Amino acid sequence: MDATAITVSLIRRDFKTAGSVMFLLEIGEILEDWTHKKSISDLAGSMSLNVGKVWLKTEGQPVLVKSSEIRPNDEIIVGTGSMIPHRRYGKYDPL
Repeated sequence: MDATAITVSLIRRDFKTAGSVMFLLEIGEILEDWTHKKSISDLAGSMSLNVGKVWLKTEGQPVLVKSSEIRPNDEIIVGTGSMIPHRRYGKYDPL
């Protein structure tokens, strides 16, 4: 369909229209590639844990600490829909 529009424009010697169609097709491809790369990047970012800090439950107020500072028997606060960064202490054991 795109080739037909360009061909008809060239046959009619309407070079401006043919050039405009080719330009818009190229812009469309560039936007499609950029959108694909951005979507993949956003998906990868949303799937990563990104849990560098957690809320540690203390006797007073909750304290934001590095996840590496969590020790056995520490209680962390996890909100609804939050990722639980520690399943057990020590080596990671996926079930």
